[in-house]
Amino acid sequence: MYKKEKEGWLKHYDFILLDLICLQIAFELAYVISGQGIYPYHQIIYRNMDIFLTLADVIVIFSLDTLKGVLKRGKHGELKVTAQHVFVLFALSLLYLFVLQQGISYSRRALFLVFIFYALLTCVTRELWKHRLRKKRQQEASVHF
Repeated sequence: MYKKEKEGWLKHYDFILLDLICLQIAFELAYVISGQGIYPYHQIIYRNMDIFLTLADVIVIFSLDTLKGVLKRGKHGELKVTAQHVFVLFALSLLYLFVLQQGISYSRRALFLVFIFYALLTCVTRELWKHRLRKKRQQEASVHF
């Protein structure tokens, strides 16, 4: 699955996809728990925020090089990188709402919960995925001997 000679910006496409799934789950969970309802996409501000968050997340992943050395990082390192990533994404979201002058229309509770859930889900998911990859690599190594 992961080969040393494999380079480029899509080397960790699986982690990118998992991060985006975690973001969507966090977005919808935050909306429901904040008491806004069960379907966030009927309100244009929430639909637009979801699109913005998805695009901003991909940009942050590449600009901060969040996934560099992801397979070698321990839990503490993963927590640190994820916290930095989530903080930058949160700041961009605040800037987005400020520029659009829509901050009053967006639930602050939902906004904070998105990033709390996203940080937790991302850390756990990355650790579980790394564990799976290591296990698979060990199984492949034992088959070759």
